[in-house]
Amino acid sequence: EMLNHFPKKFIGKTDYLISTLPLLTLGDAKAKEIIDTIFKVLKPNGVYIQVTLSLFKPKYIEDFGLHATKLCISWLNAPPMHVWRAVSYTHLRAHETLRYLVCRLLLEKKK
Repeated sequence: EMLNHFPKKFIGKTDYLISTLPLLTLGDAKAKEIIDTIFKVLKPNGVYIQVTLSLFKPKYIEDFGLHATKLCISWLNAPPMHVWRAVSYTHLRAHETLRYLVCRLLLEKKK
């Protein structure tokens, strides 16, 4: 299991995880395993950042129950590099909308 590659002290306690892995080329099963591991390592309000070279939102974002917002594009890279901030829908509390969740997470990060 991929979780064994992380020190136990970081599991469930990591604030940010930044990935440049080419998830689209790994196949759905491996990409899903990586995404699942990322959200096990992150704190409940942790932030997953994915860097891609695709012009479009990666298909696995919705396929794996994530919501992503494009943070920026680096036009100096060839091809342009896109940076996405992904949130797992499992982090949504029962009464929250996605917009409320993002606001809550941002406020919690400022504390």
